[in-house]
Amino acid sequence: MRRVGVGGRAERPSFGFDGCFHGASQEAVFDGAVRPVVEATLSGFNGTVLAYGQTGAGKTHTMQGPDGDHEARGMAPRALELLFRETGGLGEQVAISACYIEIYNETVYDLLSDEPAEACTVAVEEPNNKGVSRIKGVCYRSLPTFEEACRAYAQGNMQRTVSGHKLNRDSSRSHAVLSVLLERQLGEGQRSAAKLNMVDLAGSERLSKTGSSGKHQAEAQHINKSLSFLEQVVVALGDQGRGHIPYRSSKLTHILKDSLGGNCMTLMVANLRGELDHLEESVRTCRFAERMMNVKNKIEDNVHTDSPRMVQLLQRDILDLQQELSMYDSMTPERAGVAYEPYTQPLREHLREEVLEFLTRETDDPEHDFGPLEFKSLRHVKEILIQCKALFQEGQGRGDFGPPNSPARNMQTFTHPGTGTQSHFAVLQEGSGDGSAPGSPGSLPGAPEPLDLEASLEEYRGGPGQAVAEALLENRGLLKQKRQGAKALGQEINHTTRRINEPGADTAEVRDLKTRYRELFSERKLLLSEVEYLEQLVRQCQHELIEGFNRWMQGRGS
Repeated sequence: MRRVGVGGRAERPSFGFDGCFHGASQEAVFDGAVRPVVEATLSGFNGTVLAYGQTGAGKTHTMQGPDGDHEARGMAPRALELLFRETGGLGEQVAISACYIEIYNETVYDLLSDEPAEACTVAVEEPNNKGVSRIKGVCYRSLPTFEEACRAYAQGNMQRTVSGHKLNRDSSRSHAVLSVLLERQLGEGQRSAAKLNMVDLAGSERLSKTGSSGKHQAEAQHINKSLSFLEQVVVALGDQGRGHIPYRSSKLTHILKDSLGGNCMTLMVANLRGELDHLEESVRTCRFAERMMNVKNKIEDNVHTDSPRMVQLLQRDILDLQQELSMYDSMTPERAGVAYEPYTQPLREHLREEVLEFLTRETDDPEHDFGPLEFKSLRHVKEILIQCKALFQEGQGRGDFGPPNSPARNMQTFTHPGTGTQSHFAVLQEGSGDGSAPGSPGSLPGAPEPLDLEASLEEYRGGPGQAVAEALLENRGLLKQKRQGAKALGQEINHTTRRINEPGADTAEVRDLKTRYRELFSERKLLLSEVEYLEQLVRQCQHELIEGFNRWMQGRGS
C-alpha cells in the first residue's frame, strides 16, 4: 500500500511501537511484553493483554497456543503459571478466582458454566473500594492450584465457537475474555485486589477473501461490527477533548471498559500476516495499534484498608498500651492507683466531693497545697476541671456567682448528683457598698447575716468532726510515707535490674542480685497494696468529713 505525498512521490507508511517480534518464540514474546503486566498484577495493579489482528494472523496461537505443545503454550497459560509460582508459598494469604466468557454474535456465554450453551445476561459493575470491577451474571471459579486453573482454562477453550473458512480452518468465531482476580493479604489490616484480563479477539474478516456465506457471513458481520465499535472507543479515548465515550455500543467495549482508559495497565499484541495479499489488513492493524497507544490510562494500585480488621488491631493495640502503662505505673509509686477505664458515676461523685473539700478547706500554703486533690494523670485533671465547671454552672444558674473581685461572701448549697447530698461553701458575689449583694438574703430586711464558712469548718473540725479530721490527717501522713517507701524500692529495683543486665557480670553475683530483686519486688508489691488500702481510707475519711459537716451545717440553720 502506498501514499502519494508532495510532488507525487510515493510514501511508505511508518509506525512506532514499544516492541516488534518477528519469528520469535512464545517465551520471548511473554518475557519481552507480557511478563511486566503479570508482575504488575502481582503488585496490586489491574492488567489486560489483548490480541488483535485479522483472521488467521495468530491471535489464538499467541494467547492459547497449540494443544499438546508445552514449549509453544500461549500467553494465558504462562501468565497463570507465573501467578501461581509467585504466590505458591503464601497459603491462605492469597485467593485466586477466574471467569471465562465468550461474546458470540453479541451474546455472552459463560465458558465455565455447567450449561455453557445458555446465554448470560451480564453487566459490568463499577469498581468497588478495592479498585476492581466484576462481571455480573457469570460464574467466578475458585482456583486453589495451578493444575485446577489449567483444567478450567482447557474446559473453557473446548466450549469456544470455532469454524473454518478459506483463510483459517480453525477460526475463532467469538471474542474470548479470561478474567483472573488476585486478592492478597499484604499485612495487618491491608489487602490488595487486582484483575488480569487475557483477551483473544476474533479476527476482522473480508468476505471477499474468506468466502463466508450464510451462518459464517452473519458471524463475520457481528465480529466486524464489534471491532468497529472497539475502534470508535479507542479513537474517542485518544481525543482529549472528547466528553462521551461510547462504551455501551457493544458487549465487548462494555466488558473491557476498565481496560480501555481506566485503572489498568493495558498491552495490545497486534498480530500481522506477512503475505503481500494481506498487506492492506496488516496496515489497518498497525494503524489501530497506533491509535491504541494514544490512550492514556491512569494506573493505581488497588491496596485498601480492611476497616473491621483495623478496628480489631487498634483495639488490641490500645489494650496492649494500657497493660504497658499499668506495668509502668506499678513501678512508679506516684502513679499508683491510676486507672485507664472510663470514669464511672460513683468515681465522678467521689471526685466532686474532693473538689468541694478543696474549695472549702483552709490551708497555710494555698499555692502548693491542693489536697485532697491528686493530679495523677491528664485524664484525672480533665475530670477535676469538669467537676469545677459543673459546680460553677450550678451556682451561676441561680445567680449565685458574681465578679471574682466582689467583697461579699454568701453560703451556697449544691446537691450531689445521684446521692442527693447537699454541700455548702462560700462564693464571691458582687455586693453593695455595705458588703451585701443586691437580691441576696443579706440585703433583705430581717435576713440573717452571711455565715463565715471557713470559721464554721474550723469549728466543726475542732468539735464534732475532730475524730474524723484527725483520722484523715493521720491516714494522709501514712499514705505519704508508704508512697515514699514504694518509690525508694522502685529505684532500688531499677538499679538492681541494670546491674543484672550489665555485660560481663559475675555469675554468682548475678544469682544473688536476682534473689535480691525478687525480695524487693515482693516487698514493694506488699507496700503498694498498703498504699491502695490507705487511699481508700483517705477517701472514706474525706467523705465522712464532708457528710458530717453538711449535716452539722443543716442542723445549725434549722
